[in-house]
Amino acid sequence: MKDLTYFWAGIISVILIALAVWVSFFAPFAHAPKKQPVETMPDASLKSKEESIIKEEELAPKEGLAKTLPQASQIQKEESLAPFQKQESDLKDKVISLMEKLKNNNSDIAQAAADELVSLGRKAVVIIGEMLKISDEPLRGELVFILGRIKDKEATPFLIEALNDENAYIRRNTVEAMGKVRDEESIPDLIGRLSDEDNAVREKSAWALGELRDSLATGELLNRLNDQEESDEVKTAVLEALSKIKDQSVTGDLVNQLKLDVDQGYKNEVVAALGEIADPLTEPELSSYLDNLKQDAPGDQSLLFGWQGDVQIAEEALMKIRGRI
Repeated sequence: MKDLTYFWAGIISVILIALAVWVSFFAPFAHAPKKQPVETMPDASLKSKEESIIKEEELAPKEGLAKTLPQASQIQKEESLAPFQKQESDLKDKVISLMEKLKNNNSDIAQAAADELVSLGRKAVVIIGEMLKISDEPLRGELVFILGRIKDKEATPFLIEALNDENAYIRRNTVEAMGKVRDEESIPDLIGRLSDEDNAVREKSAWALGELRDSLATGELLNRLNDQEESDEVKTAVLEALSKIKDQSVTGDLVNQLKLDVDQGYKNEVVAALGEIADPLTEPELSSYLDNLKQDAPGDQSLLFGWQGDVQIAEEALMKIRGRI
């Protein structure tokens, strides 16, 4: 009986020891946290990174396009302008070539070159004007004359600048060109040239102002007319200018010219100018002038023809004035 007791005690001890070993070995695994399965949804940082990459990929072509578009546009612009730039270059070369021919000793060649420059018209004005600044004196005189023949107002700034040329020949051609262009912008400069030291420049300036037909010039024109030192050529040009301007405010000064001790030829020019202006207020004065003229018929037959011409001029002037009354 005692032996049986020891037997079961031994069995129980073995079982307890085995149980303790099992618990000590497997317990950590039993209480260890379960490994979470991998989520199928991407985490936030990965998703953000992927979105950033996608945006960069989407924007990259657009940014590249934005950089290339101006370049492409510039290239297209240059390509579209290329034909015009070539035309401009060809035109400039042609103008310069024709300008060189103006210097030719053969007058036919020089004249043909001048005519061709004129035929180019407005498109050649700026090129001629720019070349005018760097050309020698003889050529400058020809170029301003050509600008006058073209008759384009774009020439005015170049002509105004040429008025300051030291060469009187160039100034004469310049004021004549201004008279042909007929740009009102040139009036103040032309008025200033009525006091030029060169007689021909003053004469051409008066003519040019007559072509412009602006009463702004009448005051200085009358100053030239009343200047006793002024030449007959300039006074004649002044009277012709006043005839074209037709400002009736000057007729009193013109009537006074008839009372001066001057030659009959000059008086005839004054009478003709009064007839062109046709101010009705001058009719009595001119009628009296005609009566006195008729009373002074020359006894010398050789002078009779000239006197008859003087009378005819006065009669025609009176007819024009009376036609306006």
